[in-house]
Amino acid sequence: EDVKARAMEQGALVTVLSQARNGDIEVKRNVAYILALLCESIAFHDDLIRDGGLDDIINLATLEDEECQEMMAFGLAHLSSNRDLQVQIVEAGALRPLVAMLSTNAEPRHYAGLALLKLADNFANHQRIAAEGGIQALLRLARARSTDEELQYKAALVVGSLASNAVKFLPQNGAAPGAAQPTEIPSSSDGASPAQGGEGGAFGTSSMPVGELSRKMAQSKTKEFLDRSLKKTR
Repeated sequence: EDVKARAMEQGALVTVLSQARNGDIEVKRNVAYILALLCESIAFHDDLIRDGGLDDIINLATLEDEECQEMMAFGLAHLSSNRDLQVQIVEAGALRPLVAMLSTNAEPRHYAGLALLKLADNFANHQRIAAEGGIQALLRLARARSTDEELQYKAALVVGSLASNAVKFLPQNGAAPGAAQPTEIPSSSDGASPAQGGEGGAFGTSSMPVGELSRKMAQSKTKEFLDRSLKKTR
């Protein structure tokens, strides 16, 4: 954390983001790795948003590269734990790549599922999630044998409420769309109603732990960096 803080103080984020649109896939992977590490710390969330990092994270998540997808799904899962950013993340276009990742059996699916569950913890996002195919994506997650039990349970809980509220937002008896009140399910963490939000959110998924980037991935990245550095000195 101290290393990250010092790097941020010296303007490293601007340099990293300037390379996010570099055509070299290895550069993109390294950028994704650094951004994922920064997303782990809520202390850097405001800096990432201020400097345009969210757009770059979403762009990297849309690449057809499993490594970039996994790291950016990991980053989005951490950003989505921040309730102040949940609506902004959806409005920025994060749902489409997350839903796409959930349609495969690849490694990014776990983190993509966590991110989508956390975004669904905010009722303001429900219409957009339903429109982007999020209900079907979470249903697949709930049925997947490879999914851990807590993730399956949360996904099943969220799917039911999303489907219910998607129907309620449809115009009925001449009422304007969105006039109906969303289904209220007590939060599993603090008892606040979903309509009010509460710190725990609608389902308490905002506080679900995301974990850390795997040691294997960190070792691999470090080895690749050293190998490239050695080649340059020869």
